[in-house]
Amino acid sequence: MRFQCPFCMYIIKSEPSSRGYTLPCPSCAQSVKVPINQFEDGCVIGDFVIKARLGEGSIGAVYRATQISLDRTVALKILSPEYTNAKGVSDFLREARAAAKLSHVNLVQALAVGEEDGICYMAMTYIKGETLKARMKREKNIPVDEALHIIQQVGEALYYAWDESGIIHRDVKPDNIMITDDGIVKLTDLGLAMHHAEWREDMEISGSPSYMSPEQFTGEKLDTRSDIYSMGVTLYQLLTGVLPFNGDTVRTVARQHFEQEPVSLTKLNPKIPHKVALLVKKMIAKSQEERFADMEELLYNIWTIRQKTAPNKDMVPDVHTISMKRLDYEVQHESIKEQQTAKKQAIEQKKQSSAIYTVLLLLLPVFAIILLVMVLNANQKSKRIELMKQQQSYLSKIFAEKNVERQFVLAEGKRVLAQFGVPQSPDEEALLYKMQTSLSNYENRALQSDLASFVEAQKKLQEDFTALREKQAAEAKKPKRDDSKEKELELEGAKLKQHLQDLQSSINNVKNENNALRKQLEKQVSEAEEAWRNNLLLKVYNLVGQARLKEASALLELETAKADPKNAEWLAAKKAWIERLAKILSSLTESGVKAAGLVIENECTLISINNGRISYKDPSGTIKDSIWTELSMDSAAAIAQKMAKTLKDEEVRADILALKGNFSEASRLLPEDQDFKVAARMLWQQALDNLKYLSLADRKKATAKAQALLKQAEGSPDYEKVKTELAPFLSFE
Repeated sequence: MRFQCPFCMYIIKSEPSSRGYTLPCPSCAQSVKVPINQFEDGCVIGDFVIKARLGEGSIGAVYRATQISLDRTVALKILSPEYTNAKGVSDFLREARAAAKLSHVNLVQALAVGEEDGICYMAMTYIKGETLKARMKREKNIPVDEALHIIQQVGEALYYAWDESGIIHRDVKPDNIMITDDGIVKLTDLGLAMHHAEWREDMEISGSPSYMSPEQFTGEKLDTRSDIYSMGVTLYQLLTGVLPFNGDTVRTVARQHFEQEPVSLTKLNPKIPHKVALLVKKMIAKSQEERFADMEELLYNIWTIRQKTAPNKDMVPDVHTISMKRLDYEVQHESIKEQQTAKKQAIEQKKQSSAIYTVLLLLLPVFAIILLVMVLNANQKSKRIELMKQQQSYLSKIFAEKNVERQFVLAEGKRVLAQFGVPQSPDEEALLYKMQTSLSNYENRALQSDLASFVEAQKKLQEDFTALREKQAAEAKKPKRDDSKEKELELEGAKLKQHLQDLQSSINNVKNENNALRKQLEKQVSEAEEAWRNNLLLKVYNLVGQARLKEASALLELETAKADPKNAEWLAAKKAWIERLAKILSSLTESGVKAAGLVIENECTLISINNGRISYKDPSGTIKDSIWTELSMDSAAAIAQKMAKTLKDEEVRADILALKGNFSEASRLLPEDQDFKVAARMLWQQALDNLKYLSLADRKKATAKAQALLKQAEGSPDYEKVKTELAPFLSFE
């Protein structure tokens, strides 16, 4: 390994065993520390001294470096160790050669390529500026004409690459688009670029899923129209701040590219001109034949549209000419025309505000009435539950009273149950089941008492019948028999036999009724237990979805103290699950640096966690922080697994979804967990009920909530069913 002395700039060569130790510089004799790895600041690779890490490319890391021989700053791309194999080196060299052959103001120029100690590197022009992705994170979206100006320059770069060498970029996205301090757009990272003539049927599918064309997913032969599609997705994102196709898995995103039409640009932002919306729609058409035929046609259409969108059309470069200066949009937007437009808009907004204020005044009494109705409904529900508890106590007393006639008790029980009708909440349903179970138990005890009386009577008749038989036998032994007496005894015996048969029939009937009642009782007990479980699940999962784990744990402890012992195992499993969630939530929110240095591929490097805010360094080297719910699933799961260490990937992801309140997606991730399915179904019904009340008070909010629920269901098997159930609320729009 070679590195530069920080005192005299002498190039020092050291053995691998001396890494991390200090040694004297052969030139100035100063003690210098040997870098631990080969890519630290000051390390020398080839003719280049590494100065700082800039970020990640498709197949390697990029560093700011100084070329020793020419004393100039360059961007040094180093092939990642996992790609340093025959295929990886071949792809890397292909990128270098492709970049070296292309010289265009909108493309990053390759300067040198080489290999040292098994490290492949490529030097490129160093760009002072930022990626388009970094700018979008800061500004969310880009003004219409400026976005078209950026895409026009990207299109010029791709036109040149295709026209000059038949090269398809295959990875056009904001991460690979740089904007220099002078406002020039540079297309970077030719790591996935492919020559049109190199296509083979068995080629590996490559690209970034959110920006890939449908034909890239299927491995079909590509041409420049595939890059047009990726440019269209990028332009859509520049104008709106969101991707047209986005999902948690590659499979979901791929299906959206093939089957789903994105939300109209004008719907997301009504200020976007109709012609711009049509331009983007044609760029991201699913069929290649429906897109622009080539980059030339696309560039001409962009130039035509910009004659209307640009504040000053003289600033719009012609096709195949490059604007070498930043467009001064701020100055242009101060034109008289813009000022007049702004004044008209202000007047219109004032009129609209006045109209809205008038409508609100008219609707205020309506909202007040709706709110009053909702409050009365809530009070009514509370009164119903209190009345039900009183009636349950009353039934318990008369069921326990021994001196009250059975018919009266049964009639009272049925009367109390009938007065409440259909339960209107899980709590009411649980109370009604308890009363029904108590009534069934009372009926069962009564039948058991009757059965015991019948059995006793049967035993007595059997004894009488046996005595009669003995008497008949004794009479038969006498030498002289009185025929009339014998007939009388036979008649009496026949009557007793018939009576015994009737009694046996009655006993059988009572047994049948008792068996039927026992089955009914078992069913009601089972239904009551299921209602109790479902009611408890709904409360616990509502708390979990809000990350209120201490309250959920306390609720389970309270229920355990009074629950049937047979439910102890189920409750213990739920408490263990809450403890697992607490570990995951703690790993994502507890302050500290335990996970410092954790690298999440293509996303970030973790620095620390401070009171729930996660500090990290993004691929561009910028230090940022956000709350854990804003992290991607991959990032959150990686952090939780590093801290908890004993959890499976599927369980971690499902639990993180549960903490975000998305039990439907958690159920799909862990289909074997039946409680997730039950909770998802009940929470979905609860959401629909809440929408009904919300739609009475605020239709606009109800529609927004319904759209959010529909978006959450995208990609799921129940999507069409969910869409149908939400249709009444989506139609408010």
